[in-house]
Amino acid sequence: MEIDFESIARHCFRSQLDLDSVPDEEKPHARVLWFQLLHLESHLGSFAYAVRLFDKYLTNPSSPDFAFVHIAARDGSITLWNYAMALRAVKASLDASPALRARMKVSQVEQALEDFWKLFPGTKDVRDAVGHTSELMDSPKAWDKNAHPTGHIQEGIDIGPKSFWLGNLVGRNYTTSTFDGGMAKYEISDATTRRLADITIQVFSAILPRERPAASKPSVTPAKEDGGR
Repeated sequence: MEIDFESIARHCFRSQLDLDSVPDEEKPHARVLWFQLLHLESHLGSFAYAVRLFDKYLTNPSSPDFAFVHIAARDGSITLWNYAMALRAVKASLDASPALRARMKVSQVEQALEDFWKLFPGTKDVRDAVGHTSELMDSPKAWDKNAHPTGHIQEGIDIGPKSFWLGNLVGRNYTTSTFDGGMAKYEISDATTRRLADITIQVFSAILPRERPAASKPSVTPAKEDGGR
């Protein structure tokens, strides 16, 4: 999926946020807000490229290059988590700064954060499993705690009780065992990219138009009377 970054970026300009006029004591929060808004766009692009890599190698499962499909899926899961953290940081920056709250529709940002977790509820669990795979079973105690207690059947494969289903793909769903015996998944697809793009635009369009001082009326100098005419 091609992302129209120009249409997204037009919602977000430093001059529109007018961060330079934020009180000095709130400038650290303004700096965080600005960079996290940029991160939303950056993570969206990274996820789109992960999908592109996934699609490129998906068609030939027998090729050694099929490993890139799993690489893309793992990278996508971490990028999805980083996106969530950027979104959370935007909200936290607004909560910490009255001046910043006056520059954005806070309720719209809150809705974007709520929408994200409704759409991608397994984000944290998948990221934790991808980032700490070996820790799921690095001791007998960890194995007993984290293995799926009753087993798991997917696509005709039964892993059996007290076993793990680690980073498997079923179509576009990346599914994995998680800590505490759970299972989580996310979809690596253009549809997910579109949802992230919608949330990004939702956040950027929450930036309120900058109020500009009213233009002063031009002064008019009365014409001098010409006595001879």
